[in-house]
Amino acid sequence: MTSRKIVVYLLVCLSTSAALTPLPALGRRAAVCAASSAFVLLPRRGASANQDLPPSAVLLRVAEVTAMQESLLRRAAAMSEQQRLDEGLAVGRPQMSMSVDIFLKNTKLATVRNSEECVSTIRGVALIAEAGEGPLTERELTAMARQYAAARDELRQVFERLPEGEQAVGREVVRKLRTEDQARIRSGQEEAAAASK
Repeated sequence: MTSRKIVVYLLVCLSTSAALTPLPALGRRAAVCAASSAFVLLPRRGASANQDLPPSAVLLRVAEVTAMQESLLRRAAAMSEQQRLDEGLAVGRPQMSMSVDIFLKNTKLATVRNSEECVSTIRGVALIAEAGEGPLTERELTAMARQYAAARDELRQVFERLPEGEQAVGREVVRKLRTEDQARIRSGQEEAAAASK
């Protein structure tokens, strides 16, 4: 599988609950980035992404993903096109646009009260991707990273307007989900290590 296909796979994993075919061996950095990004919004067993999460937890989880996406995009922007391919950080315009659509659909962010501006800002990532042709440029990747940073700031503002009790519930739910995520990552790492023996 090519680096480009790996990145597309990871973007889809990030945004969907579908069980996909196993990944080929990745470089250590790409695998760590993939695991951390993909596990944040993958559903719990028998559930769809963010099903039954309170709005406050949805805001916090989406903010986590925007931070990861911003970081990956900034890293990619600092690399040459060949380095992006080598590191598994190259992605096509249609895939970036599709990942945003799937991400917003699965997180159901638009159903959270007062999140319209956040949704619009995240959609801006897809608009940047759709506006050009050819490989994404350093400028475009940086602009997408800024969109995710702006969305995270907007998410924070929406979260802070919630009643304190709702904020506390969201923080507690996200703490529990992070613990589950970490256990799933450890389990996946152990399975990968066992399979490679």
